[in-house]
Amino acid sequence: MLNKVKLAIQILWTGSMLVLGTTIGASYGFSQHGISGAVALGFVGLCIGALAAAAPDMALEVLASGLW
Repeated sequence: MLNKVKLAIQILWTGSMLVLGTTIGASYGFSQHGISGAVALGFVGLCIGALAAAAPDMALEVLASGLW
């Protein structure tokens, strides 16, 4: 049971980081550079989201240090 909960949390974390990174990159790219910027920065956001999904402890540390 605990393994299933852990797996569900990992899947939720990975999906949310990928979607969040892509959304932020694409929205910033679209507002600054149009469609081509949305595609390019959306891909950059996807890569950053993948890094955040791969190392959640580092991502949470960066988020915590930015909030203080």
